[in-house]
Order: sequence, then C-alpha cells, then structure tokens
Amino acid sequence: MANIRRQYVQTPLGQVLVRTGGSGKPVFLLANTYLGSESFMRHGFLGRMADRYQVFAPDAIGQGDSDLPPHALSIPEHAQNLADVMDALGVPRASFIGSHTGATVAMELAVQQPERVDALIIAGLPLWTARQREKLAQMDRFKGWEFNEDGSYLTDIWQSRLGITHGLTPEEMHWQFMAFLQPGPRVHEPLHALFHYEPREQLPKVQARVLTLAGETDQFGERMHEIVEAIPTAKMAVLPPGTLLHSVDPDAFFKCVSEFIG
Repeated sequence: MANIRRQYVQTPLGQVLVRTGGSGKPVFLLANTYLGSESFMRHGFLGRMADRYQVFAPDAIGQGDSDLPPHALSIPEHAQNLADVMDALGVPRASFIGSHTGATVAMELAVQQPERVDALIIAGLPLWTARQREKLAQMDRFKGWEFNEDGSYLTDIWQSRLGITHGLTPEEMHWQFMAFLQPGPRVHEPLHALFHYEPREQLPKVQARVLTLAGETDQFGERMHEIVEAIPTAKMAVLPPGTLLHSVDPDAFFKCVSEFIG
C-alpha cells in the first residue's frame, strides 16, 4: 500500500494539514464536519486510493490539525480556501470525493471555478428545506460550549453525541469525540455555514461529471433524485447501509468511485 505523508500548506486563512500520497490522476478527499482527513485513514481507504491515484486529503480550515480561520466562513469561502490549498500544492485541476460538508464545498468549487474540477463525487449532499435549516441552526446541540473547572462540559458533549455514534466501537467513539473537541467551541462553524447555504440553487450550474451516492441508511440518500433532476447527466448509486461509506465498506466505495473517476 502506498505511503501516506502529512504536510502543511499556507493559505490566506492559515495553515492547512494535507495527507497525501500516490501518483496518477489527482483526487481530493473531503470529509464530513468534525472528522477530518484521518477518517479516510482509519479503514485503509486513503491508502487504497493512493495505490491508484495521487491523493490529497486536507483537514478543512478550522477542523482537525488545520488552523482556525480568523472568522466563521461561509461555504463559498470554504470553497475558495480549497482552491488556495490546490494552488499551494501546485494542482490546477482534480477530481473530488466529498462527504456531507465536504460534498457541499466541492460542489461550490465546481460552480465557482469549473476549470478546476474534473469528476465530482457527492456522498450524502445535505439537501435540507429552508425550514429544516432554520430549525437546525437554532438547536442547542449545534452551539458551542463553555469550559468549566469540573470538566462536566465533556460529559455533556459525550452524551449529546451518543445518538450520532450509536453502533460504533468504544475506540471509534473515543476517536470521534477527540476529533470533535479539537477545534474547541468553534467546532460547529462549518455546519452553520451549511445551514445558511442552499445547494439547490447551485446544482444546475455544475458542469463537471457528477456521481451522487449514499448509503442505504444515510438521511440524505432519499434526496439523491433531486441532484439527478438538477444535473441530468449525473449518475446515481446506492451503497451498503451507513453514512461514512469509506469506513463502512471501503472496498465497495473504492470500486464505485474508481470506476467513475477512471
């Protein structure tokens, strides 16, 4: 399996950690909010991709080991920062595999700078209604926390995440908990960027080749037909149950995305 190395690149908003390896067609892997590039490492998916492609998996600015930006970013600002990462790496054009928040940022980049995006693989694009986005933005679970001396905020956070981490091993729960804590009280900023962004307005503007996919139990899977309706040339695939498809069944996910990228 190809060797994966870590490096930092400088962008106007701060330093961004990128895991990279392999050779061939350049492919960027963009993770869900909270998890960062390590999520692609944990079940061997990043190494598997690097055996065939030149892969880049950044921790989004404000997440993981990347710097916190000077202010909360919008989705268009996240997309521009991704373009800045590409510039710093010397990659003019690439294919993108994005999950949830990562899918949204990649799609916005495809609209802003279509010349930079070859294939676009959208895993679980968040297509909420305006009312759903408004309600989500007001929920306590998506607000920051205050530190306290007795550490009870840690227990509160752990309890609040049990619905999300249900079914994971204790080790996986611990890893996701630590990843969640890393950005501090600003951890939810990328989600609030999603809550104030309407992807339906952008979908018809996408010119890249598009594959939309989701696991059978992904909450966004039932809305994939909207993507195909907005982008008639888009292809659609349903994979085994799960949200983090690269972790649940990395072999099936690799087969699906590699056949599309070529």
